[in-house]
Amino acid sequence: MCLTHSATSETRTLALDIMELFLAWHDMLESHASADDDYNSTAVQEFEANRTPEEDSSAARSVSNGSLPAQPDLLLPESRRETIVGLLLRMLCLVFDFVLKSNLGPRALELLQRYLDAAKWPPMHLRLTFFERSIQQIEALGMNQQLVQHILTVLSAVTSQMQAVWFEEYFGVLATMVRKCVVVDDGQVQKLIATMLRQLYEQAAANERLGSSPAATDLRAHIEALVNKNLQDGTNTFGTLLILHSIGEFTAHETDGGDPFALLERKYLSLVLEVYNDPRFTRSEMTMRLEQAFLSGMQSEDSEMRSRFLSTFDANMPPALPVRLNYLLETQSWESVASTFWLQQCLPLLFASTLQRGSHLAAAAAAKTETNGPGMEVDAGDMAEASLERNGGDVGGGIGSGGDMVSIKDIMGPLSRMVLLDTSFAYQVWVAMFPRLWQNLSSKERHDLTSGLIRLLAKPYHLSQTSARPNVIQAILDGFCACSPAPRLPPQLLRYLGQTYSAWYPALTLLEQKIMDRHEIESAIFDRATGVELGAFDALAELYTSLSASHYFYGAWKRHCQYNESHVALAYEQLDDWSSAQAAYERAQTKARAGVLPFSEAEYCLWESRWIETTKRLQSWDMLLELGLHESLPEIELEAGWRTWDWNERQTQVRQLLK
Repeated sequence: MCLTHSATSETRTLALDIMELFLAWHDMLESHASADDDYNSTAVQEFEANRTPEEDSSAARSVSNGSLPAQPDLLLPESRRETIVGLLLRMLCLVFDFVLKSNLGPRALELLQRYLDAAKWPPMHLRLTFFERSIQQIEALGMNQQLVQHILTVLSAVTSQMQAVWFEEYFGVLATMVRKCVVVDDGQVQKLIATMLRQLYEQAAANERLGSSPAATDLRAHIEALVNKNLQDGTNTFGTLLILHSIGEFTAHETDGGDPFALLERKYLSLVLEVYNDPRFTRSEMTMRLEQAFLSGMQSEDSEMRSRFLSTFDANMPPALPVRLNYLLETQSWESVASTFWLQQCLPLLFASTLQRGSHLAAAAAAKTETNGPGMEVDAGDMAEASLERNGGDVGGGIGSGGDMVSIKDIMGPLSRMVLLDTSFAYQVWVAMFPRLWQNLSSKERHDLTSGLIRLLAKPYHLSQTSARPNVIQAILDGFCACSPAPRLPPQLLRYLGQTYSAWYPALTLLEQKIMDRHEIESAIFDRATGVELGAFDALAELYTSLSASHYFYGAWKRHCQYNESHVALAYEQLDDWSSAQAAYERAQTKARAGVLPFSEAEYCLWESRWIETTKRLQSWDMLLELGLHESLPEIELEAGWRTWDWNERQTQVRQLLK
């Protein structure tokens, strides 16, 4: 049902449904069996409490011991589970178009993890044939990053559930695959490689025979040589540091001086800091080449080292908030760490700027209080900050009464460390903080920052975060939603970001604000491919369609349409009166072609697209087939044709349409 390349998405979905149904049945049987065991245990306890000495002791013992012997798993025996796991592995590892062109890949991976769950099932002995063949095919395709990431994700799901005996048997095969994939310079791939290496080094450290085997020795030598080469050349620094983090602790037993990889990493990062702190290298080629290493150091797991990198970055940036925002969101390139939530590193730098600004405001307010004298009106905010500054004796003043004074710096310091530890918390802080920063910018500063944000959001390197939740795009757009006025972004950029990064609702909110604020004319752009102006309304309608928010779509078009014919047709469609809606769209197009209605291009496109949709709802495939033939629309012709054609007679025509 699902292994051939010609299998449809519906067929593969059905196969996954059946596999999931087996698991649901198995869980249901287990829950019933657990309930029966609880009942038997209660019955045994009652029997022991009520039995008399005259009762037969042997019978009593048989009851007290007497739950039924374990029954074999008739629904999912070992052989059937191995068959299902084999099918899932073939589906995930060998049918690449299934992974790239459909959204069923994550579901198949989740089912594989559930069928391999070591806490629920006995260990399974899997061969790595599928993975070896996949790596060979990917090598022939030039080590495509997306395919390598997918295969390593599946392999990590398998290895995480395997026993030590399995690792001992397949250590050489796993090491070979890791050596082939480690050359791919991609953040997500390098994370998976680091995870695999950690598993391999852990197994080698726990098994003396495996640790001294030629496969383990060759792997260590290869990784050590690769790390040294990358550090010398300054290439793939992020991946190199990930590898050092992952495998360092499992190599410490080989030397008397501690962990060599961790020491090497710390020395390297310290050297990078020395270069950036030396004024002789300011804006030199050396600092440019080490930029990737510096950004990786800001994300180091060593809190002390991470703090040193952030302090260096802070010391080399102007304290003004607008300048910092522009630098962090426009000038600074985050491409080398694009697969991470790099806003975590921006927040402490913005906190530092806010603290400095708070200190200046407090000093100004204190001076203003002294010069104004008694009886003069003073700004309440300045007074509060001045008072806090004098009472708290620290930046930003204090909060509390009596002796329990807590300065703003006492809050910002721990907060700066906390945002670096948890991505979800950093996301919430950014969404809450950005509107307040935006509110304190002047009109010109907002305009300059918006221009930089548009260029940032259009960068292609953000695509490495499409599967991350939360991701940088979601955080930035969510922050925009609470701004007043909101940044003015191109509507089609918002549509693209919403669809690509699952930022549907912030994109919808911003587009709705554009329409309510009547910025449609200023935001419209011209699409040469279709000859249609694409503004906020067009982007909003497309997002509603993508989300199947049909009633929002109908309501938006009823508010926007120019002609009564459109309003009537949409009303029929909203009531599921498809035949009346189809007739209304036909009348509108007839009047437009006759010149009775001076239609707009967008509204005529609505009539055409919705007429096609209503015709599909009415199952009028003959009409759609005729439309596809006459208007040279191969997608509609194929969609209608496969429901009406004799496939044996139309094979040649179908192949031509598919091309």
